Amino acid sequence: MPARLVIEDRQRQSAQARLPDRLPRWFMPLASVLCAVLAGALLTIAVCYDPPGYRVAGEVLVEEYNPDPSKIWERVDKPYDITWYGHDANYNYYCIANYSDKFYDFKRVATPLNEKILLGCAVLIIKVPTRPFSQEEIDCIVGFVERGGGLLLVGEHTDVYGTSTYLNPIAERFGFRFRYDCAFGIDSFFDQLYRRSLLPHPAVLHVEQLDFATSATIEPFGAGRAAILGAGLKNRMADYHVRNFYPQAIDSPEMRYGAFVQLWAARYGKGRVLAFSDSTIFSNFCTFEPGKAELWINMIEWLHRRNDWVVPRWAWFALGLAALTAAIVLAARQAESWFPLLCAALCGFGLSGPAILWWYHRTMPPPQSHSPLVRLVMDRTVSSAVLPKNGFIAGQEQGFGIFERWILRLGYFTARRKGLAVFGDSRQPSSRADVVVLIYPNQQPSQQYLESLQQYVDAGGKLLVIDSADNANSTANALLAPFGIQLRGMSQPAGLLEPDWNWPRVPVAHAREVSGGEPFARLGGIPVGTRARHGQGEVWVVGFGNRFCDVNMGFL
Repeated sequence: MPARLVIEDRQRQSAQARLPDRLPRWFMPLASVLCAVLAGALLTIAVCYDPPGYRVAGEVLVEEYNPDPSKIWERVDKPYDITWYGHDANYNYYCIANYSDKFYDFKRVATPLNEKILLGCAVLIIKVPTRPFSQEEIDCIVGFVERGGGLLLVGEHTDVYGTSTYLNPIAERFGFRFRYDCAFGIDSFFDQLYRRSLLPHPAVLHVEQLDFATSATIEPFGAGRAAILGAGLKNRMADYHVRNFYPQAIDSPEMRYGAFVQLWAARYGKGRVLAFSDSTIFSNFCTFEPGKAELWINMIEWLHRRNDWVVPRWAWFALGLAALTAAIVLAARQAESWFPLLCAALCGFGLSGPAILWWYHRTMPPPQSHSPLVRLVMDRTVSSAVLPKNGFIAGQEQGFGIFERWILRLGYFTARRKGLAVFGDSRQPSSRADVVVLIYPNQQPSQQYLESLQQYVDAGGKLLVIDSADNANSTANALLAPFGIQLRGMSQPAGLLEPDWNWPRVPVAHAREVSGGEPFARLGGIPVGTRARHGQGEVWVVGFGNRFCDVNMGFL
């Protein structure tokens, strides 16, 4: 009997050993490849995926008690209008706050924070404070996040005015701190261009690119993710011999080189935290340059969301490593080459990456405005007029930075766009251009662009074309031909403007005659400004554009 049991056991083991022999020859190689694909996908999810979550109700509060009243930095309450000019008017958050109010229930808090104030709050914004928070306020903020609130901390370079000193007691409770430094570009000190990565963090999902001014860097020591990791940078610590602690922009041995965190995302309890290190880019003078207002709204939108339950990253890693181990074991038993496994893992990455991106866009689309806003889009397709970078005015006759900026003083908003995006996306009503502005057009428009421009005006859009004799390579006539308007030279292109309405009679130069439409301004009796209705929209043409260049804006 024992001998029989031994024989049966050996036969059973022999049958199990021959099990792969009974399977089709292609089964084991296919299984190893599929496991490698799965491993690539799971490890990509572990590294890159951050669940956007669902939108919650609540207010967006911006804290303005801890900015010292004698040293308020980037205030939100004083309107940027036609009566207030100068340094403080431009280093001001009124415009971005006004813009935010079109999308969220946006309010200012000018009293010490407490649980009662934060009761109906979804997102709390703390920006460049200039005096310390009390321990009670810090505990209240931490408790707010732990219960599910969203917190945005906005810092600035070199601990200017003590901003990082006052932010860090809050930041350190969430596992990071602001360094007292400046981040510079490797090749050019003041050029730091961020471009969206292939798999961006949801907090920067709708930001294609933006120019940093000069940021601090963030030092994480707890859990979180770098939503913006600036590569190819160098930093220099604060210089306390100067008023704003800004060091000289020169290379020095103590500089560190490489990648630095400029936007940090963390989760704490049921809530979320974002830390951004360049407050300047949201100031009135540059916040509507490409990508900046989009970043502000995108950050608020991510903080305005919650997750009931999230699969921890270690679980995705564990599943990915298990799949990878299975792929390796199966391939080793078949003595297969490792190259197909590598290709399969890359295929898993290639499949999961677009799937993650699709899911982000589906679950976290750009927010739509809940109240009306007027947006003027500065075209960059056919116009290459000089517009500011980080707010720096060119001071040239081909520059129109002051003109663009002063549109904000009327309560309107601006954007710069290229291609058919100029006219907005029909799927996103908030992106529609109320006015398209063509300044000194000098590029030949494509037929598709011309057709889209005409359709835009016919549907009720407004077109403003600004030109002058200074625009030597003008293509304005090609753009205006469908509307029956033409510009041509004048024998006397300078003089005192003669407006039909109660506008100032200002001197103009380098003007062009405008024929067609209904004139609203003349020079020596010759029309230099006209308007025309076309379909449901309007076309306005200014032939004395030199009046609005950087050299002449603000002067009579």
